[in-house]
Amino acid sequence: MVSIPLNNTVSEFLNPQMRASAYTNVKPRNLQILLEKLARYGSTVRTPVEREKAERRRKEAEAVSKIA
Repeated sequence: MVSIPLNNTVSEFLNPQMRASAYTNVKPRNLQILLEKLARYGSTVRTPVEREKAERRRKEAEAVSKIA
């Protein structure tokens, strides 16, 4: 599950066919919680690159929450 945000494959997880075949053991709620934690950390960092990642993680967490 940790590899999904680290490899930037959240968009693949959002695809129902990919989720059913490649991510059967990943619970959407757990991924959402992980993304929210990464977003929270990134928003506390001062570099613009990390803040941008945090915003992307926040949006991904919102998208995952819709399927949870």
